Parts: sequence; C-alpha cells; structure tokens
Amino acid sequence: MPVASAIVERAWLTGVPDSRVAECHSLLRDAPRNGLEWARGELAMWLRRIDGSDIAAPDVAEPYALLFDGRYEAAAEQFHRLSTPYDA
Repeated sequence: MPVASAIVERAWLTGVPDSRVAECHSLLRDAPRNGLEWARGELAMWLRRIDGSDIAAPDVAEPYALLFDGRYEAAAEQFHRLSTPYDA
C-alpha cells in the first residue's frame, strides 16, 4: 500500500497522469482494513487530492479520519502530536 501512495503522490506532484491510479482505488477498496489503518489513510488522502472526490475511507488512523471529516485543525494537532507535521 505504501507504493500505491507513492504512485498517486507522484502523479499529483508532477501533474503527469498515471494509469496505475485506478488500481490504487481498487487496492484501497479491497485491501484488508485491520492493521493497515495508517497506510489506508495515507492512500485515501492522496487519492482525494488527485481526484478531488470524496472517497469512502473507513478504518483509517484517527488523524486521517479527522481530516476526511473536515476537522482540519484537530487533524493537524494529531499529526503534530505524533511528530508527523508534513502529513498535516
């Protein structure tokens, strides 16, 4: 799942379409939910950025859940508290 996040991040940063992004959507939908909360959250975040869509992403780590719920300040506080400010 981290590789899928990197694929989507690269496409978003460069603006170069990548046909593998569709597979990343499938991975997020079909991947096991238990134990992958952080990886699922990161992938969902990048997919939301690249698509602008409101992708359903249940079972993600709390900071991502807050982010997807529109509680941006609370999400940023969580990311900072976890020493991951670049995710905020």
